[in-house]
Amino acid sequence: MRLDPPRKCSKFADVKKFADSEHPKGDFGRSNSSLGPCNSSFRPSNFQYQHRLALIQAHGDWLQQWLDEGWDGYLLTFMFNQLPGSRRAMVHQMHQQLERWYGRLATRTVRKTRSPVWAPYLPKGIFVPDLPVPKRSKQDIRDVSTNDGLHIHGIVVANRTRKLPETLDVHFEDKLGTYLTKKLRHIDVRRITHRAEYVTEYALKSLKRRTFSEDDILVLPRTLSELPGRHARHPLTGRGLINAQP
Repeated sequence: MRLDPPRKCSKFADVKKFADSEHPKGDFGRSNSSLGPCNSSFRPSNFQYQHRLALIQAHGDWLQQWLDEGWDGYLLTFMFNQLPGSRRAMVHQMHQQLERWYGRLATRTVRKTRSPVWAPYLPKGIFVPDLPVPKRSKQDIRDVSTNDGLHIHGIVVANRTRKLPETLDVHFEDKLGTYLTKKLRHIDVRRITHRAEYVTEYALKSLKRRTFSEDDILVLPRTLSELPGRHARHPLTGRGLINAQP
């Protein structure tokens, strides 16, 4: 996987300095609380550069922990068709699309998406909007012009299950069309095999550049009740999400 490297940080902030910040406990026990940096109670006024570096470092540690436990890690990039409204409105719409995308993936991964028994086996991810930066390689004009180049990077960890035994890069190469909508144009999936901290820094570089803030981070899953049930329908085809075939 070739990534254009962001500028290296001269020194990462120590996450322990913020150990007294409260991290609300979600419905997923360790699986959700380990995403703590995203759910922290930092105030925007105090969200300084060191805090951003601490978040990036903590998410890199989070990713490496899951890789060490045998889960597969992925870098995802979501590209969208033109969306109406301001940049803030576009980010909100992108988050809505990602929640639908995640619900679709969840139904393909576990048997009962809303069951606490199956919750630990659900994929987990953090998603941050980003804008294009000048690159030496040629970029698709559509990618940099649509929505002013706004897109979303995601770091996702997933466990292979009986229902979804293949890796997500293979799964999306074969089933991509079942996840796309009128607003979600393309999903690029790259498997992370090493250098988790480096890949995380790349995915979350918009935080370091202060292009976006902590408020723009989306963590999935959030609560079991937000996941689709057994009779949920695909937004375009109308087919059931669990049993629908491409």
